[in-house]
Amino acid sequence: MSEKIGVVLGQVGTPANLQRPEVRRYLKEFLSDDRVIDLPRWRWQPVLRTAVLPTRPKHVTEHFQEIWTDEGSPLLVISEAQRDGISERLGDRFQVELGLAYAEPTMSGAVEHLERAGIRKIVVLPLFPQYSNSTTAAVYDEVMFTALGR
Repeated sequence: MSEKIGVVLGQVGTPANLQRPEVRRYLKEFLSDDRVIDLPRWRWQPVLRTAVLPTRPKHVTEHFQEIWTDEGSPLLVISEAQRDGISERLGDRFQVELGLAYAEPTMSGAVEHLERAGIRKIVVLPLFPQYSNSTTAAVYDEVMFTALGR
């Protein structure tokens, strides 16, 4: 019998809830990624902290309220359903985990969960229709940082 293979489904992430502090936390982490905002940190971080984070969470929260479901964030609910469906289709030879680049469950948590299960071979499957530095590369970065111990 071959060894079990881990599959990490990678997604960007979503706020955990609709509380403004959580939306702010998510925006801060997401918009602090150099792959998302292609400006020097010394130039972008003051703008983020003084102009964006004090004002945008209210506006973004209102938009999230329009799409949020009883189960929570649509992105997370759908991603979890994809994880469960892929796991069922692949069968027992694979262990499928979901990892988010900027939220829970984290990419590092997904990789660590597979490692604790004794899985040494891991395939990363970004859940995006095309390559982008701000999505696909961010997912691969998180996996590599975890694998290399940051």
